[in-house]
Amino acid sequence: MQYLRYLIESRPMLQRMPDQSLIAGDNGTRAVERIDAMRASDGSYAFIYLPAGKQKVTVLTSKLSGTTLTAWWYDPRTGIAMHLNDFAKTDTREFTIPAGSNDSINTDWVLVLDDAAKKYPAPGKHPAKQPEKR
Repeated sequence: MQYLRYLIESRPMLQRMPDQSLIAGDNGTRAVERIDAMRASDGSYAFIYLPAGKQKVTVLTSKLSGTTLTAWWYDPRTGIAMHLNDFAKTDTREFTIPAGSNDSINTDWVLVLDDAAKKYPAPGKHPAKQPEKR
C-alpha cells in the first residue's frame, strides 16, 4: 500500500477524477478483471490500473493534454517505475505490460501517462520528499 500512496502523491491530487472513458474496447464485467482509469481534470496525466491477468490495454490518449506523452509502467508491489518512452499523442495507443517471467502476467500494474511538457517526476517519486529506505 505504501507504494500506491507514493504513486498517488507524485501527481497533483486535487485535479484527479475517475474516467473510464479513457479505456477503449471491452473492459470486462467482473471486478477482478476490470481495468480502472483516472486522470487529471486538465488532462495532464492519467493512471490506468491493470489487475493481474490483464496484459494489454488500449487508451484513448486524445483525452490527455499536450502533443507529446510520456509513458511509464509502475509496479505497485515494489514501487519501481519503468520508463517506456515519449511519443507523439495520437487518438489511441495500445500498451502491453512489461515482458518477463510469468510473474509479470500474474501481477497488478499501473500505466502512467503524462503530458511530457509538465515534466513530472518518475511515478512514485515526490520532488520535495523521497521515501525513506528501511
